[in-house]
Amino acid sequence: MFVPSPDVTFLLLTSAETMRQRKPELTIEELKLQTIDYRELLPRIKNGHEIDAGKPIESIINDINEFLPKYGK
Repeated sequence: MFVPSPDVTFLLLTSAETMRQRKPELTIEELKLQTIDYRELLPRIKNGHEIDAGKPIESIINDINEFLPKYGK
């Protein structure tokens, strides 16, 4: 089965403490390790961008919308 690659990928990250509040089944240490892994992976993803998910939702949407015209979206 063929799955097309996305035109753009957003990695929404915030502090491990904030993520822990949203996902309590993971430890702070595990969340920090996952953040490191995702940040190392992101440069290898075509059109990958990190977004600060610790900001208000309106600001996150604005950040994402700034990138979309570059990809014809």
